[in-house]
Amino acid sequence: MRGEEVNDIETFIRNPQRPEGIWLSVNGKPLRDEAGTLRGGVADFRDVTDRKRTAEELSQANDVSLGAS
Repeated sequence: MRGEEVNDIETFIRNPQRPEGIWLSVNGKPLRDEAGTLRGGVADFRDVTDRKRTAEELSQANDVSLGAS
């Protein structure tokens, strides 16, 4: 982090334990002392894989139904 806040940044990761990959949503915030000096940061990672896959399935189903007209 360079001192800026980030919200709902989505990223796809894959590793040996999850070869199919997962989607993460990341929020990050800088931590500053009383003088405003940057001292660190905190990040929150949420697994949004199910939400992303459901949205993709709905999109594909919608595309199919529109193409059938």
